[in-house]
Amino acid sequence: MFSINMRRIYQRLSILGLLLMCLFYFGYSDRTESVSATAICVQDCEASEARCNDSCATSCSADSTDEECNSCVQSCNTRFESCMKNAVICSSGTGASYTPSCQVIFSKHCPYISGIQDCTGAAEVHYGYSTDCKTLGEQRCVACPDHEFCEGSYGLPPCY
Repeated sequence: MFSINMRRIYQRLSILGLLLMCLFYFGYSDRTESVSATAICVQDCEASEARCNDSCATSCSADSTDEECNSCVQSCNTRFESCMKNAVICSSGTGASYTPSCQVIFSKHCPYISGIQDCTGAAEVHYGYSTDCKTLGEQRCVACPDHEFCEGSYGLPPCY
């Protein structure tokens, strides 16, 4: 028979052979595993952007600042652009469906002077973001930061 050292060598060689057979079977055989990666739909990116813009209404409220509003809207835009880099157009009936409550507006912001909006060229007039939103029902309101008047709000009341 074999000596103890020879048995150990043969045991190790047989384990090594078994491992090599497994490696060949799972790594080099014709059996290929099919992996299907699912890309995100353009519709999902659009729905995500709309939800994000809706959440900006509080960042664009009268008690917030232009910087907070602009930062929120630009963050939504950056996330949307990042999402769209790998998005594909999905066939009808697939992808997320979302009805936005708010629409982002980029317009002139004017201060109130003696309770009247002044967009005639005062030093405080500037451009920035605001949101035109639906409230309960079909009522609309405008979230305009810094207690300003946002041109294009057409007399809609403030949201907050």
